[in-house]
Amino acid sequence: MGLLKFLPQVNRFCWCTRNLKCASFTIIIVGMITGVNTAGFLCIPPCKELYEVSSPMKLVANVFRWLLFSSELLLLASIFGFLLGIFYSIRVTADVLICTAIVKCIISALYGILILVQEQFTHCRWYTSQIFHLVIYIMMWCYFIIVVNSYQDKM
Repeated sequence: MGLLKFLPQVNRFCWCTRNLKCASFTIIIVGMITGVNTAGFLCIPPCKELYEVSSPMKLVANVFRWLLFSSELLLLASIFGFLLGIFYSIRVTADVLICTAIVKCIISALYGILILVQEQFTHCRWYTSQIFHLVIYIMMWCYFIIVVNSYQDKM
């Protein structure tokens, strides 16, 4: 397996544990909690005006919001599959998790750009929208992808 051999490898997770299996369980727990939180942000946005204002980007932003929501659900399913893959030593589940996380990060970045454009037509600003949340979320998943890729060789 190992679709993404060009990614860097790590020996530790957050400089505190050398056991990447334990780190993978931490990623699973954090991923499930943040995934549900992100899905909640997408279903019930903190600033509804972002999706109700008349602008040229309104339809595109709404389509990307639901596309991002769908990719979030796929990511949650792949996280659960990775959990089962750890117990049964199925390496392909790590590849599936990595690929869905990469797709999720790409869609999140595009959605963030659309939201920044959409905010210009509303009274909502970055602190009431999901921009800060999405930036932290993308950085977190980029690190998680590297850790899961490192653990995949030891599965």
